[in-house]
Amino acid sequence: GYLSVYNGILEDKPKDFALIINYSAFVKLIDERDEREWVQKRIKLGIQFRWLDFDSEEMRRERDKKEMLREIKFLPDEFRCSGGVFMYKHKLIFLSTDEEFMAIVIENEEFALLGLMIFEMRWRFVGK
Repeated sequence: GYLSVYNGILEDKPKDFALIINYSAFVKLIDERDEREWVQKRIKLGIQFRWLDFDSEEMRRERDKKEMLREIKFLPDEFRCSGGVFMYKHKLIFLSTDEEFMAIVIENEEFALLGLMIFEMRWRFVGK
């Protein structure tokens, strides 16, 4: 499940990663305690990330937590959907969060670089 995705990221120890996710859909499928523990481990390893999500009160509060080693920007609501993707050096990890958790891991540097390029274009052109 999601813990093997999370643990895989910690094992890979990327210095940073990119994330596009509808977090409000994702948190319905995960354990709050597991989430807190993973975040603490990620921060201890110094893994930073940039995160594209959808605007909400909860996400605005999360965005202001600078100690979390992350930066959050909001996508336009017209693109709201469930699911998400983690992207870093050599991996794309697609997540389905609709009714039950499912992940597809693509370990390929070319695909990962393409995903990161698409993320970067979105990151540069969305507002705060």
